[in-house]
Amino acid sequence: MFLKKLIFSSFFLFFCYSFSEETTIDVNTLTDEQLLVQQTVMSVLWVKDSGEFEALSTQVYNSAKYAFLEYAKAHPKEKLAVILDVDDGVLNNIDYQINRIREGQGFTQSSWDSWIQEGRATAMPGAVEFVETVHKNGGEIFYLSNRLESQREITLINMINVGLYVDNDHLFMKEKPDNKKTREQTIESKGLKIVLYVADSLNNFFDPGELNIDRKAKAKMEMSKFGKEFFILPNPVYGAFEAGLSKNYYRNSSSSKIEIRNKKLNINSPKKVQVENPNQTNKAEEYKKNIEINKTSQNIEDKKAMKAEIESKIAKLEKAKNASFYKDQYEGIINQYKEILKTLDAEIYNLNKNK
Repeated sequence: MFLKKLIFSSFFLFFCYSFSEETTIDVNTLTDEQLLVQQTVMSVLWVKDSGEFEALSTQVYNSAKYAFLEYAKAHPKEKLAVILDVDDGVLNNIDYQINRIREGQGFTQSSWDSWIQEGRATAMPGAVEFVETVHKNGGEIFYLSNRLESQREITLINMINVGLYVDNDHLFMKEKPDNKKTREQTIESKGLKIVLYVADSLNNFFDPGELNIDRKAKAKMEMSKFGKEFFILPNPVYGAFEAGLSKNYYRNSSSSKIEIRNKKLNINSPKKVQVENPNQTNKAEEYKKNIEINKTSQNIEDKKAMKAEIESKIAKLEKAKNASFYKDQYEGIINQYKEILKTLDAEIYNLNKNK
């Protein structure tokens, strides 16, 4: 919506400022929360649209499949189980993330609950084939979820619809207090040997701690188990790694989160760029009238003055574009100004020709 407003306004930007007082605003009209959400765009695109994500997810599940078959062959008398994480473990929720970008808002419990009720999550690449292999070779698949018990039915329906073997006895929903270890003990009490885990977070394998420095250290300690017992899926969009950026990260304001992120990368926060307001629509009727007046003007000097003013505005916008993260938005406005310049050049040429 922001970009649409900018492009629409650009058709009569010059006229707006020829007949009204110039004002300045922060061109980054995105709120801090919207900026946080925008920072996920490339990660979301990678999950949604890249072959690399498809390949990597499938690779993880193929590796887990071979590990299971190898263990099953070496231990034919044991009753084997595998534990799979539900959200972004076997179910891909990337369309939820796209919805949040579209809305310009981060995660909220209400939006997440609504998404779950839609039952539109897709299967993670490689997940269905892995589950089929384990099932055919006598293993039991247990799904651990942080979804609420009240969301069990729609979750089962969604999982079945994408081709996963699942029933009530093999789907563990979130408990209060949440303790995945307790759920694992329930599985083991059935006489089953948990062979491997597949998930998108270290938290599904062990307690890695809160901060990333601790999480990395713990991951190194457990490194020998990755690819054998622990299989981690790619998820660059969200997760405990973000909370690990600082202590009590999620208690911070959006602006503080931006500062924390930038500090981790040793970069400065985006500069606030002041430019003329492209969204002044409170005098729309007056502006439209002025457009019509200028269309009928046959004064070459007036048109040359307009041209000079527009060229000046283009120069300012080019400078602002180079200092901004929103180059595409600036480029759209600049191109619209250039189209107006072409029209003026043609009108000035015709007026000179008819002298």
